[in-house]
Amino acid sequence: MSTLRHNTHNRPTTWISRLGLALCMAGGMNIAWADDWSLTTDLGVAVGHRYPGGKETVTSPLIGLTLKAPMGFFIGTQSGLGWGTDIGKRASVAVYLAASPGRKDHRARFEGSDYLKGMGDIKSRAQLGFNAKVELGMFELESTLAFTDKGSEEQYIDLNGKQQTARQEGSANLRLSLGTQFYEGKWGTLAGAVLTDFGDSHYMMNWFGVNPLQASRTQFKAYTPSAGMVDLGASLAWIVPLDKQTTLTFGGEALRLVGDAADSPIVLKKNQFSGTAALSYTF
Repeated sequence: MSTLRHNTHNRPTTWISRLGLALCMAGGMNIAWADDWSLTTDLGVAVGHRYPGGKETVTSPLIGLTLKAPMGFFIGTQSGLGWGTDIGKRASVAVYLAASPGRKDHRARFEGSDYLKGMGDIKSRAQLGFNAKVELGMFELESTLAFTDKGSEEQYIDLNGKQQTARQEGSANLRLSLGTQFYEGKWGTLAGAVLTDFGDSHYMMNWFGVNPLQASRTQFKAYTPSAGMVDLGASLAWIVPLDKQTTLTFGGEALRLVGDAADSPIVLKKNQFSGTAALSYTF
């Protein structure tokens, strides 16, 4: 079974932790369906944009802890609580419950931007996800479908004097990727993937839209994006095993916002880049 099969879904808890994607691809915070108990710790650094579409970058510590139990159960800071299993020799599926990404409307320590002042925070909330992988010769096709619970409501008076309700609706988003190994030898493993993200109308509105309440207290005009493709990109990971228990992983990701996401008034930079470096140890 290839190294690519033994990875976890991309399930970030904050926008900056999404930078751990390459780390999750083929090493480090991996989820292989274990026959015994194991505990993996991850320590590293990540660099990327403060929010999707922002131009400010931030460097953040990357800390992870994953406990794997027999019969495919796992719990971790990056993976959430879930279960996975192999289907034959070339496919696997997993289901997980975790916290969704968040966004702040001010410059915080490792996330958010003052450019979003008045937009309000996107608070982390419950997320249910499904992940599936299948090997197609030298390639691996992976999909992750995530459903996020609705957020809080806020009452406001519109320009016509009528009371309205602004809310962060429950949403769904999908990531598709096609990956392969370029090299596997004494220098470790080099793996890469092309990928794309899609969002329903609520996901697009939460992350790239501007509702009337937000428009009334910010510099942005009201904007309602439609469901569709969010971005296109590629990722690359170099996994170096130092011994049987320790792995060093370097990763990078480049994304290009497209469609209604790219046209959002909060987007300052359509090209988004991120990178990670982390050391993992399995007990």
